[in-house]
Amino acid sequence: MSLVPLLLRPKILTIRNRWRSSPHAGALKSQGVLARDALLLALSVGIMYGIFIGTLRTLHKVNEAIDIAFIPPSLPLGLLFLFLLMMLLFSNSVATLGSLFLSHDLELLLAAPLKRGDFFKAKLCEIALSSSWMAFLFALPVLIAFGIFYKAPIAYYAIAPIVVVPFFVAPAALSLFLIPILARILPANRTKEIFFLIGAACIFSLYMLAQLLSPEGTSFHNSGDILRILAILSIPNVDWSPSYWAARSLEKLLLA
Repeated sequence: MSLVPLLLRPKILTIRNRWRSSPHAGALKSQGVLARDALLLALSVGIMYGIFIGTLRTLHKVNEAIDIAFIPPSLPLGLLFLFLLMMLLFSNSVATLGSLFLSHDLELLLAAPLKRGDFFKAKLCEIALSSSWMAFLFALPVLIAFGIFYKAPIAYYAIAPIVVVPFFVAPAALSLFLIPILARILPANRTKEIFFLIGAACIFSLYMLAQLLSPEGTSFHNSGDILRILAILSIPNVDWSPSYWAARSLEKLLLA
């Protein structure tokens, strides 16, 4: 019998106890936690709505170029998933480093009679959930916007979230494989600092790519600008990339 649910139980109980009232906790403190969570929830919903509206407007703007060149949905989706893949690789790498080498429960877990497979399966679930849940939630309005714009069938809205789940698991699995190798070369504390530098470089790269996509004077009625944008959007179209797999799968659903 797998011990993965048992290993994840403390994390689940921690989340559950966050909203449970305790006789040892003051009423004001409990109300403060609930008020803060409600504020964060409202802010998150607002951000998701903004992402939804922004995606729809962008798709309508891109649609203006249809007379010059057809832009399949896999191109913008591929670029979006490439951004997400870079962010997830970074966040999962940091989470893997902390979970495997800096976590406070490691001594207890490693001293317990656990199978090595159960230990790594539990860590994979923990890392994937803790690092990817926010990206997954904020990706949902994008998927909905694409479905509305392309008038996708009802099945798309049910299948699309399931299709992208492996995409979110892949960076966690890759991080779980690579980080122990990296930790053999560099100390764990120094590795974390290096990851933050890499993260800053990734953010700068994303900013530069955004500038390439929409510089001043770009017109969707100019064939030269359209071809340049198409060339940039084709960057993620690599057969072995998870972003390409997800984009192509969703394109099949959108155009069904």
